[in-house]
Amino acid sequence: KKIGGLIDILAVRMAYDISLINDNLDLKALSSPSQTIYKDIEFSSIWLKAAEQSYRRNIEDLIKNKSGHKKLSHRPRAQMVFCIDVRSEVIRRHLENSSPEIQTLGFAGFFGLPISVKGLGHKQSDQNCPVLLNSSFEVSETADGHKNDLLIKKKDFAENKYLTKTIQSAPNSGFSFAETLGFSYIAQLLRAGLATRKPNTELSTLGLTPKEQKLIRLETSTLSLENKTSMAKSALKNMGLTQDFAKLVFFFGHGSESANNPYSSALDCGACAGHNGRGNSELLATLLNESEVRLSLKEEGIIIPESTLFISGWHNTTKDILIIDENRELKSEIKNELENLKQLFIKASDQSKKERAQKLSSCQNLNDHQLNHEYNIRANDWSEIRPEWGLARNAAFIVGSRDLTRCIDLDGRTFLHDYDAKEDRDLSKLELIMTAPMIVTNWINMQYYASTIDPVKFGAGNKVLNNVVGGIGCIQGNTSDLLGGLTEQSVLYKGDYYHEPLRLQVFIQAHPSSIQTIIDKHQVVKDLVENEWLMVISMDPDTSEFKIHHKKSWISTKEDLWN
Repeated sequence: KKIGGLIDILAVRMAYDISLINDNLDLKALSSPSQTIYKDIEFSSIWLKAAEQSYRRNIEDLIKNKSGHKKLSHRPRAQMVFCIDVRSEVIRRHLENSSPEIQTLGFAGFFGLPISVKGLGHKQSDQNCPVLLNSSFEVSETADGHKNDLLIKKKDFAENKYLTKTIQSAPNSGFSFAETLGFSYIAQLLRAGLATRKPNTELSTLGLTPKEQKLIRLETSTLSLENKTSMAKSALKNMGLTQDFAKLVFFFGHGSESANNPYSSALDCGACAGHNGRGNSELLATLLNESEVRLSLKEEGIIIPESTLFISGWHNTTKDILIIDENRELKSEIKNELENLKQLFIKASDQSKKERAQKLSSCQNLNDHQLNHEYNIRANDWSEIRPEWGLARNAAFIVGSRDLTRCIDLDGRTFLHDYDAKEDRDLSKLELIMTAPMIVTNWINMQYYASTIDPVKFGAGNKVLNNVVGGIGCIQGNTSDLLGGLTEQSVLYKGDYYHEPLRLQVFIQAHPSSIQTIIDKHQVVKDLVENEWLMVISMDPDTSEFKIHHKKSWISTKEDLWN
């Protein structure tokens, strides 16, 4: 009887499918389905390549015809290292426009430190380096003179939260909990509804006030001097910062800020495995300020002036503000200089907010005060479906001297990595860039690309209808497979594409032969380039000629009609 029932159901379903085919499809077209599908793919490929070529030529024209370039002074007033993230391009441009004495550099946001960070009192650490790497060192948080008090407070807070959650989840609490304790949540609900307070617990703070959080620092005594020097040297060498140090050198990690957002890691630093890059910037600045490390670096040929101070901070990409870590005593001269620079930071931040506002709904006509309020609301509102656009519309990765792109408006669509071919005779830096940052940027680009062109198969559906399951993923509504990719709100706006699905266009300021050497050496890079998952364009550092990789050879971009 059970078998018969199953056969009956299958028969009904098959009859239903056949009926739909007869009613809705042209049977003549079915006689040669492969030909029809092939033509659709062929036309789609032509349109894709045309769109990519148009964008590629626009970048080429901007670089060749740049104007209004503010030349950098010999020894800059401040040097600021940002992640290569596309959101950094906007604020870097406005910082450079604010003063010709500010130099910005682009480097992967983990700053070359293969570390994991263990929060104060936490049992496990978070990997703060690309998933391509294994973290070599674990760095823990500490708090001089306050560690025990903060540990007790965090532990009590976590235990209270756990107890409350256990009571809420108990089978016999389904009705009684809301009736007996529901009124105690009125104040919290009002604050959350007015977006003045986040409704979800900040796991990294666990009840600590902002003042208490400033007492926490990273413990570096567990690292040997050899390891400290090795990490510092590698970071400075690979970012091209080994001489002409400014008095103030900033390392800015970046992270997003949102509430009730299961996809928040997609807005944080990709180079830090979906975490805030603040810990990496803090560690690097701490190491470079240590006198023993500087002496060791001097023996390695990297001389840092005594007057140079390294400062860490992070770029809040939701609010578009720069937050500086000020947990040390500063000389009055340095303090005054820092205060003057802060005014330039605020000016650049305001300009970045205005630029971003043109791409956010209901923000286009707001003044500065209203914009600040709006961005704060977006960071705290539990019902906000789009706290920021993240890396949407990313399209290019430019590897080369900042002089190529300084003060050029790239519309927040490009990853920017500093590189000087003249300082890379053995191609070790180029090899590192093409085997790590280039691959990660390709992953990001493909995630947005796939979530846009086929949101059903590769996307995560409508964020409003998503439910978190077991803390490991989301499903659509009450039932579905675990969702991957990005939600509609990350790539679409009012039903239309916001993200333009283009393959990553990688512009590298190096000779084609140098780039080809790296392609031939690494199979993973070869697969990406020769199978056209991304397009590689050489910008010759001697002739400034642009050539594109095409079928295992290099041709002029002018010849690239239907590459």
